Amino acid sequence: MRKAVFILMLILCIAINVFTLWLILPDFFFPKRSVYVTKQDDYIVEIVKEYFRIEYDISKIVYQQSFPNGYSLDIYDVVGETDKEFDDTLSVAESNEIQEYFLNLKPDSSKYLRLLEAELIIEFFVITVIIIANSRKNRRKSDTEQKAQ
Repeated sequence: MRKAVFILMLILCIAINVFTLWLILPDFFFPKRSVYVTKQDDYIVEIVKEYFRIEYDISKIVYQQSFPNGYSLDIYDVVGETDKEFDDTLSVAESNEIQEYFLNLKPDSSKYLRLLEAELIIEFFVITVIIIANSRKNRRKSDTEQKAQ
């Protein structure tokens, strides 16, 4: 019975990990890069505002590589709402400069990556506790058998 519960637990853990990896997968293929704007006079913000004809203050820009080549931008206003989503596949000088700037930034970490790490730590801890408890039980059982002989 205990073996069956242990195997069921392992299968459940694997299923949860596979699902979490499935959630993380798009971030590995199409990583996002964000710029949190603290000064409205940043040169990339000015280029983005000019290129896409934006008239409001920007608080955040999220860049994502598009297929086959080009990019998309989610542009957030000061309140923090997405006002515009731009797709650009043109090859003009400003567009290339915007894309080059974001490609040199470090990609954002996936929001589900911390969840996967926590799952793996908890699973490792639980499996270790079960293995230690089982080995102690087997040792006690063998000690009692040796004393009986």
